[in-house]
Amino acid sequence: MHYTEELLRLHLGSCDVPLEKWGTGKAKTLNHFLVELIEAESTLNGVVRRIDTVAIDVISGGRRLREACQVCEWVAGECQIFQRTYDFGSVVEKLKVGERLLHGVERAIKEELGLVMETDYMISPVCVQVFSGPSDTYPGIFTINTKRCVRLWLPKRAYRPNGYFENSPGRTIYFDWIPIQS
Repeated sequence: MHYTEELLRLHLGSCDVPLEKWGTGKAKTLNHFLVELIEAESTLNGVVRRIDTVAIDVISGGRRLREACQVCEWVAGECQIFQRTYDFGSVVEKLKVGERLLHGVERAIKEELGLVMETDYMISPVCVQVFSGPSDTYPGIFTINTKRCVRLWLPKRAYRPNGYFENSPGRTIYFDWIPIQS
């Protein structure tokens, strides 16, 4: 189904999704979800959101990349700063429907860190995890997330000691390095 913002609002409202909670705190806006659907990053089957994600544990020179913080402005004038902690990886990106894992890793590294992967970047798969339950991102929607975890070793030339940042509309994510605990 092809949604407009009005159709999506009507559909979710008819399923008692609490849209008044969207766009506050960590919850994204209705427009963010509409873009996800249009760009085929997720599908809406009834009120179940299915996503595939890649979680990338980035390593370089005995250090591990982590998300330091996010500065978000979902609603004009309301700015929030928070830090997400992941059980694995620091770069987490939704795969597009049908997208191959390696392409998703390359896209995530480019979008999040501004790096173009080359042949000397080493990647190894670690695990696959499946999570299901109510969504923090879109309150009232049940989400099934199949997460593929990989480890990426950056070559020295790609290492930036001051970290990286991703700037996107309404949000900036800052990444920094921490020593690997033995």
